Amino acid sequence: MNPGAAERRAAAAQVLVDDPTRPELAVADAHHIERVLRLRAGEAVVAFDGRGGWAPCRYAGGRRLDPTGPAAREPCPSPALTVAFAPVKGERPEWVVQKLTELGVDRIVVVAAARSVVRWNGERERSAMDRLRRVAAEAAAQCRRVWIPQVCPRPW
Repeated sequence: MNPGAAERRAAAAQVLVDDPTRPELAVADAHHIERVLRLRAGEAVVAFDGRGGWAPCRYAGGRRLDPTGPAAREPCPSPALTVAFAPVKGERPEWVVQKLTELGVDRIVVVAAARSVVRWNGERERSAMDRLRRVAAEAAAQCRRVWIPQVCPRPW
């Protein structure tokens, strides 16, 4: 088990920030913490950057987090795991990315299959990939991972 895993599990929430040493919440994350999770000032929160860095914090209200300890960095998991899948109709691609993130996959590749009904091209592909990357980040925060998996379009 990772050295900081117990501390991250004990926190009321884990949120993605640009820099765990100077954490500042995005407006959407502040709303989620305050209105959805109903955290109060002083509750433990973990700020992570998605690249292995994290820091224990206390929620200070609004968009502020106050670090309560030194920032830590976890090495990238080894060996790296890659899974590829062909998207299907509906919300199933989001579900696949969410579950693969929770399982600890490091790289998720979305491929186009010859007989696949779903076709993502141009702007639709960019939009879908952005959405899948957001799902991966949310799933990583939910399951207390500090590394967000890389979500890539077909490799050609």
